Amino acid sequence: MPVHTHAFGTLSQCKSARSESSFASLSKMPLTIPDHIECLILDLFGVIVTFDDRLVYDRIAQRCLEPDRAVHQMLDLVSNPDLIRGRTSLEQLHAKLVADLGLSASLDEFRDMWIAPYSEPMPGIRALLRQLTGKCRLVLLSNVDRHYWPTVRASIPELQAFHAHVLSFKQGVAKPEPEAFRRAVASGGVAVERSYFVDDKPENIDAAASVGLAGHVFRGSVGLCKALRQGGLDLE
Repeated sequence: MPVHTHAFGTLSQCKSARSESSFASLSKMPLTIPDHIECLILDLFGVIVTFDDRLVYDRIAQRCLEPDRAVHQMLDLVSNPDLIRGRTSLEQLHAKLVADLGLSASLDEFRDMWIAPYSEPMPGIRALLRQLTGKCRLVLLSNVDRHYWPTVRASIPELQAFHAHVLSFKQGVAKPEPEAFRRAVASGGVAVERSYFVDDKPENIDAAASVGLAGHVFRGSVGLCKALRQGGLDLE
């Protein structure tokens, strides 16, 4: 997640764009946190929300001919590179699952299963976002498909206060592509030297460094608050 080839890759090889191989040109020199952070660029999944993709696969698999096999073949499907870049529609995905896995759910039923929540706010993050509002520009940089985005957006009202949302399905590029980070910095309207990136994937932090963007590997709100204070932000 036998292998089934389809128009947008293989179900068993839909490796998350959050974990694609690092580019050979990545900078090896560590970047230091800015003295004063003016723009904070935040990942969504694994930073602002915690998530469990398996919930999606379990729902869908129950409507397939062989549920256990279906779950295995759907691993990482929510991060299919073409889906999160807006190149594959939910209709195409449904048709492929019907053909390959014997999915019996109608398109409407499948859509409902797809957009049902499989994420929830990360502990402590909503309070932190409220503190940050007005203290620096906030930019969301996320690998997310157009269908689940409204669900996760509704669960985090604080996202409305962000300066910009840089979303893979709208941009046609996704982390760890360097262009994704360039667009996030540009959307913030602040020089890269005064911008700071937060992601739970070390490979994405390394990729950001390749365009001069320093970052923090997220392991919890407490550690993030400590890093942001070092970056000159006044937090409780």
